[in-house]
Amino acid sequence: MNPKRIEYIRGYFKKAHPGPWEGKCKTSGDWAVTINDATGKTIAVFADVDPSGHNSDQECASASLMTLGRNELPALLDEIEALRAERDQLRSEIERLRAGIEALMGDKIDWVFDQDSGERDFLKVREYLQRLLDGEPK
Repeated sequence: MNPKRIEYIRGYFKKAHPGPWEGKCKTSGDWAVTINDATGKTIAVFADVDPSGHNSDQECASASLMTLGRNELPALLDEIEALRAERDQLRSEIERLRAGIEALMGDKIDWVFDQDSGERDFLKVREYLQRLLDGEPK
C-alpha cells in the first residue's frame, strides 16, 4: 500500500460519519442489524435479515466488520506510516554507519549488505570494531 493509497483511504474517513461506530444486532421485536455513528445516529440498516438464524449471523458479522473497519483502520494506517518512517530512518542510519565503517577500514573488510544478512553483518562489524577499540589483533 503506497502513501497515495493511504491518503485516498483517509479521505473517506474525513467525509464519513464520525467514529467510533457501533454495530447492533437486535433480536427482540423487529429483527434488525444497524450501524450507528459516534452521535448515536443510525447510518446503516441491513434489510431482509432473516431472524430465524439463516443469515442473521452473517449480517451481524458484516455489520461488525464494517464497524471494525471504521474504528480500527485509521490506527492501522497510522502504524503503517510510523513503521515506514522508522524503516527509512534505520536505512539512513545503516547508510551512515556503512560510510563510517568504509572510511575507517577502507578495503580491510568485505561487507555486503542485503535485506537478509544486514543485521548479522552489522553485528560482525560491530564486534570487529569493538575488538579494534579494545586493542585486540585485527
